[in-house]
Order: sequence, then structure tokens, then C-alpha cells
Amino acid sequence: MQDIVTSHRVLIQLFYSSGVCRVDLGSLRLRNSLGCNAADLPRLVRNALEAARERWHVTPRGSEKEQRFIRFVSALRYDFGSPNWEDFLRYARSEDKSHDPVSF
Repeated sequence: MQDIVTSHRVLIQLFYSSGVCRVDLGSLRLRNSLGCNAADLPRLVRNALEAARERWHVTPRGSEKEQRFIRFVSALRYDFGSPNWEDFLRYARSEDKSHDPVSF
């Protein structure tokens, strides 16, 4: 499993790419912002989404980085108005306007 900081970076790029709450699932932009190659991208996204799903309804605990990530996941729930993980993913897919979305 990838570290929490990498997962946090991936999710920020997917859901807050311009510093505001906005879905952008574009794979080319994500690869460029993360500095990774195309082969690594599906794994990075999958692991980041799994880390978020595991913390979807968790109170902050653990290290400072872990707590920051849990608060970020809580902000996703609030900002996108999705108490349910599957609804959140459906909403993200429907709001994405990129031409090359990452798959999840």
C-alpha cells in the first residue's frame, strides 16, 4: 500500500485540482502533476481511493499525517454532499469533464 501523503496528493489532484472543490479525473494532467508514468497511474489512483474509502467515516486518529488525511476525506464528504462512498464516486464520474478520465 502506498503512503498516506501520496494518496492525499492523488486525491487533491482529482477533486481539488485548482484549489477549489472541482472534479478533474484527467489522466494526463494527473500524471504530469504527480510526475509519474502511465503504467503507475491506475495503481496510484486505486490505492488512494481505497485509502479514502477505508477512512470515509473515521474520526481523526493516528499520526499527524493520518489525521490530516482523515480530515481531508471528511471534507470530500462535506464538499461533495455524499454521505455514501458509492454515491460520491458516481457523482465524481458524472461531474468530470475531462477527455481522458482515470478509471476506478
